[in-house]
Amino acid sequence: MSTETLKVYEPKIYAAICSIIGEIGAVAKGKKNVQQGFMYRGIDDVMNALQPMLAKYHVFVVPSVLEQNRSDRETKNGGVSHLSIFKIKFAFYADDGSFVEAVTVGESDDTGDKGSNKAMAIAFKYALFQVFCIPTEEMPDPDAGTPEETKPKTTPKPQTATITPVVPPVPPSPPVDDKQKIINHIGHLLYPDAIGKDKGSADGFCYDIYSTALTAYNKLDAKVKKLTDLNIDQLKDMAQKMEVPPVLR
Repeated sequence: MSTETLKVYEPKIYAAICSIIGEIGAVAKGKKNVQQGFMYRGIDDVMNALQPMLAKYHVFVVPSVLEQNRSDRETKNGGVSHLSIFKIKFAFYADDGSFVEAVTVGESDDTGDKGSNKAMAIAFKYALFQVFCIPTEEMPDPDAGTPEETKPKTTPKPQTATITPVVPPVPPSPPVDDKQKIINHIGHLLYPDAIGKDKGSADGFCYDIYSTALTAYNKLDAKVKKLTDLNIDQLKDMAQKMEVPPVLR
């Protein structure tokens, strides 16, 4: 009885990728960003270096867009810029159908209609760099530098204004020279027709009228002795509240 040796199936994609990694050389920065002045490697630089080996080892790539996000932002010149972010899965196939997959994210900012194309090209470029471990001559290492120390941004607390109550000043007592004027004013307000009837006082009032006005003056508090601002009704009401006795005619 004859026996046949079973052959273990080996996917070709692994060997093909390893062969390409062994032959691919470094890809230098051959292009310059006009706006910001830095050098970079374009997708065509990577493809020019990689395409001959993809053809040699029968490898091709099939992309699938997993996520797409797009937003508009205003530029400093008042225009509109379109931010595109693509999450794309790339399947690397060999001629036997075996494959490996890689998922990368591409981001672009464009004022025209090329935002999606740019984002897809960037995602593809970095998928090739990572799958085939393409050397880049001077790719910076994250451990080569230390970022500036920062701290959480805090919002300053609003200052509370201190309000000092304003105490109105207490009106001073009338000068001695004004006392007689105030008494005369009280007498004129209470008895406007009594002036001249009796010259018993130097002010032209009879004794009872003058006495009543003087009593009203003496009973007033020093804070409200500015009676020249009162009218007859206010004065009578005040005299009643102070229980000033009526004049005996």
